[in-house]
Amino acid sequence: MKPIFERIEPNPGSSFFIEKFEHDDLCHTPYWHIHPEYEIVYIKNGNGVRCVGSHISNYRDGELIMLGPHMPHQPFGNKEFEDNIEIVIQFGSDFFTQQLPLLPEASQIKTLLQKSKQGITFSKAVKEKTAPMLNYMVIASPLNKLLTLIKVLDILAKTKEYELLKVGNIALEISSPDYERMNKIYELVSENYQRHISLEEVSELCQLSPPSFCRFFKKITRKSFVQFLTEYRIVKVQELMHQKRTGISSLMYECGFNEASYFSRQFKKITGKSPSAYRKLLEDNIIT
Repeated sequence: MKPIFERIEPNPGSSFFIEKFEHDDLCHTPYWHIHPEYEIVYIKNGNGVRCVGSHISNYRDGELIMLGPHMPHQPFGNKEFEDNIEIVIQFGSDFFTQQLPLLPEASQIKTLLQKSKQGITFSKAVKEKTAPMLNYMVIASPLNKLLTLIKVLDILAKTKEYELLKVGNIALEISSPDYERMNKIYELVSENYQRHISLEEVSELCQLSPPSFCRFFKKITRKSFVQFLTEYRIVKVQELMHQKRTGISSLMYECGFNEASYFSRQFKKITGKSPSAYRKLLEDNIIT
């Protein structure tokens, strides 16, 4: 499915959008999209994949993530756990982006908004601390939704238990010609990572020569296309390892790798462990 521009409308009587998705309604369609709003996503539990700009990684036991505006990303929800919910908050009004950060009481929130442009994932402790407030916001009156969101932003702004995804200069304006090119690349990778994708094929898709395409992709993502595609495939292998007991070689071929030695080297380079060592840790419940 082609990446799309998502238009966000605030909830009635509110200056921002919030919605709670139950297990059966969790967003599961793997499409890339962007929007000009900041976004906070809370996932109660389960495993999934973070695909934000050129960053690709796994999360375990739920997620609390914050993204800045115009950052291409896939949905984060999963359906692996029946007792699961996903809460999505999106805001972009002048109050949050211009007025609130000017208040001396909210100076740290201004810093949080800047950090979110690199993508932020928060610790399990922060996720659990904010969970009651996020659940309350779903049913609260418009004024209490607003007051609680400010409290949540304050907690996220003050915590040191976070990790920057470091997505680089990946934010794209909907009117930019780079946006359409990156859309085509994301679509190609999402739907065809299992097969060989040549540099000539992706260059032609973007109507660029191979050298021009390499310069373009490096400028936007700060990595080569081969590196991006390899990371995408490795994360898919990790995801399947958590879902299947299939042999590693089968998962390797399923995710587009054809040479075992190359796959093993890349897997260890990206994860820090060999495929067999990673599988052993899974079996021993050392990683979840």
